[in-house]
Amino acid sequence: MEASTLSAAMDVLAERGGLSKDGTNYRCGSDHRLSFYIGQPGHAMVLKTVETADLQGSYAVLDMREEKGTMVVDVDAVHAVALGPAKPGDDRKAGF
Repeated sequence: MEASTLSAAMDVLAERGGLSKDGTNYRCGSDHRLSFYIGQPGHAMVLKTVETADLQGSYAVLDMREEKGTMVVDVDAVHAVALGPAKPGDDRKAGF
């Protein structure tokens, strides 16, 4: 996806609620789930608990909610983004 397309898509999601925008930084509310689809359609890796996305032109810095890490992705590798309500248990981890 081109950087301008990703930025426009994120703006649309922010306008619909559940996602706030501050400059190039987008933050997902705790009652929503932001997902990025990385790779080719049909063969993508889903990053389903993105907390913040900072769009920096040709790349995006993604802070993950559940995995507690940061990923830097080339925006050309993104083929879709999705925003929806959080699912019950999104914040739970398996334990013993």
